[in-house]
Amino acid sequence: MKTAILNLHRRAISPVIIFCLVLFFMAGSAVAQKGHDENRGSARVYVMANRAAENTVVVFQRAEDGALKIIQEVSTGGRGSGPGELPAPFPKVAAGNSLTTQDELVMTEDGRFLLAVNAGSDEISVLAVTSEGLELADKVPSGGKVPLSVAIHGRLVYVMNEGELSQNIFGVAPVIAGFLLDEKGTLHPIPGSISVTGSPDASPGDIIFSPDGEWLIISDKFAETLIHVRHVDEDATTHEVASYVANIPSPFGLAFTGRRILAVVEANASVVSGRRIGVTNGSSMSSYRLNDDGTLEPISVAVRTEQTVACWVRFTPDGRFAYVTNTGSGSVSSYRVSRKGELSLLASVAADAGSPFSEPTDVGITPNGKFLYIISSMGGEKEFILPIPPNAGEVRGFRIGEDGSLTPVTTVSGFPISIAGMVVR
Repeated sequence: MKTAILNLHRRAISPVIIFCLVLFFMAGSAVAQKGHDENRGSARVYVMANRAAENTVVVFQRAEDGALKIIQEVSTGGRGSGPGELPAPFPKVAAGNSLTTQDELVMTEDGRFLLAVNAGSDEISVLAVTSEGLELADKVPSGGKVPLSVAIHGRLVYVMNEGELSQNIFGVAPVIAGFLLDEKGTLHPIPGSISVTGSPDASPGDIIFSPDGEWLIISDKFAETLIHVRHVDEDATTHEVASYVANIPSPFGLAFTGRRILAVVEANASVVSGRRIGVTNGSSMSSYRLNDDGTLEPISVAVRTEQTVACWVRFTPDGRFAYVTNTGSGSVSSYRVSRKGELSLLASVAADAGSPFSEPTDVGITPNGKFLYIISSMGGEKEFILPIPPNAGEVRGFRIGEDGSLTPVTTVSGFPISIAGMVVR
């Protein structure tokens, strides 16, 4: 079994210690599997409220027909970013979430822990998954300023820190920091893992591991609009091996299929007079094959969504379809994906996120591939009014058809417009 954790310090310690470590992690894996088995029947959806005063995670129970029922809201022990601002040319008023990243809330592969960013207090929280809901297990400094995205593979965790909230200041370089997550849900910083990953104003969109955990992929929305590839070394630190200019500006959400096919959403936005604005109906998505040496081989180049400011992306478990939320259009687009990773637009508007100004963001798909859920930070308002009501946020659910079509099944309203981050199980 190849894991980054078992490779740690393998050159610096004796075979006896390695053997003990292997036994320890095998035992931990058995415990993890037992916990996973106990919670396997619990179909749940988790979303992060991201309030500036106190960050919380809302837990939903998911019914067989896809309907959602709130069963708990638990504090992360930290502070969220609060709402962002309307994009230009609208006036600067509170609207939507200010994180503008994917993977703000992630779950371990065994389903035992959730990790959440606290962008307002520069922390990462770990929440243990229980039969009743969630319990706060740990909270640690994020290794930088303004954590926005988390990558996890096994027990290896990397956090992307943007350094600033995009609507406040410019000129700060993003940094990543690595941690090991133990069996109790405690995060331990990895010495030497903190690295600057982009130029000032890069504004990362996402950080994810490759399926085998050997590579980290990072998207930079602004500055040079790059896709970074970093190798995970034996001591669990990383170093950059390559960077690629995105096919279309503003690479945002990232996602892998099990065949090492990487999807990169291209929002096609830029900074105009100090404010960030998207090109109308100019968004797209590209696909790449991640080779053994860490190079990215283009497969499909900039296949258009025909929508505005596409950002978040998820594949169905079988890799046949991909779904993208279009924040600037209030819609969800769907793609058909071939076994070789070739993309073809299935439906420019596969689903309505509530209204043209609903600002859909995060998207998640159930492990059985039957349901898709999205966050619409302003989906509750059918008419454009100012100021934006503070609890206009919604969580929307859709049934995924055999042909990739989406049929609405549920809407839960009344969330803060700062809502950000989603995990679906």
